[in-house]
Amino acid sequence: MILFQNIWGTQSYVNRFEIVITGSNANLLSTELSTYLTGRYLLFHIFPFSYSEYLGFHHLERNKQSYIAYLKHGGMPETYFLHDLETKKNYYQNLRDAILLKDIVRRYQVRDVYLLEKLVMFIIDSVGSYLSVNKIVNHMKSNNYKATHETIGAYLKYLKDSYFIHESERYDIKGKKILTGERKYYLN
Repeated sequence: MILFQNIWGTQSYVNRFEIVITGSNANLLSTELSTYLTGRYLLFHIFPFSYSEYLGFHHLERNKQSYIAYLKHGGMPETYFLHDLETKKNYYQNLRDAILLKDIVRRYQVRDVYLLEKLVMFIIDSVGSYLSVNKIVNHMKSNNYKATHETIGAYLKYLKDSYFIHESERYDIKGKKILTGERKYYLN
């Protein structure tokens, strides 16, 4: 990474430029980026389209047919330019593989890639259900996969840090606090 303040004479003109850094977090997480750019950056997390954004982008009406299309094709803007279902399916598979293999396996040196893939499939199958590390470990063990609480906890953290999944914690309205234990996980 080039540090402009280390180049003599740049102070007088560097403020005239806007530098945008974008991409996957395979090499640098946003928390690490902030270390290098302290006080000189704005961080934007860009997520796939929500249903409302999808409707606006595709100029569609809010109805059952457009909702089914959203669920079927997803909210990634790139898929607008992919016209057949097989190509869209390949796009999502490649995106999934890139996140799992580059952003997670390589970065965190995951040794049990098969377990990570099984965890992802379990989360996909359980979207919207309450899950806990204990519940996931028990499921994995009942299906003859070797899994520890530490490994599953670490893998969940990696999936969250790479923005593959989003965690929704339970909230106690009366006690006004976040409950520990079970959470819901959603794909980003």
